[in-house]
Amino acid sequence: MLHELNTTYTITPLQGDLVRYCPLCCFIQSAEGETITVDPRHWIKLHHYTWHTKKSRGGIYAYRREYHKGKQNIVYMHREITGAKTGEEVHHKNGINLDNRERNLKLVTQAAHLDLHKFKKLTHKGTHTCKP
Repeated sequence: MLHELNTTYTITPLQGDLVRYCPLCCFIQSAEGETITVDPRHWIKLHHYTWHTKKSRGGIYAYRREYHKGKQNIVYMHREITGAKTGEEVHHKNGINLDNRERNLKLVTQAAHLDLHKFKKLTHKGTHTCKP
């Protein structure tokens, strides 16, 4: 079956959640109402969690809470998708931090990530622009 590129479908997974779907990407709604874009193969693994969004470093990021031995850990979606280890950074190529499709994520060193972002001191802390 062929799909048009700009067509959005609505599917109902087993849990009963309504999800917008197209052959190229899926969308997960955060508890705060933000739409997070992921690849279909990652949606299968990620959609059953309760995802939240929060501002951090001048952007909005998707995260979930994980509890282990009574301690809460924060798991960022982009780090979970890429398998980023401690000391590795994940760069969102198009600058949209809620676009967590693999083609938009790049593992880089901290130094390379700082080089990709040119931080400016403007009216509020954390404002930056991406280099083209």
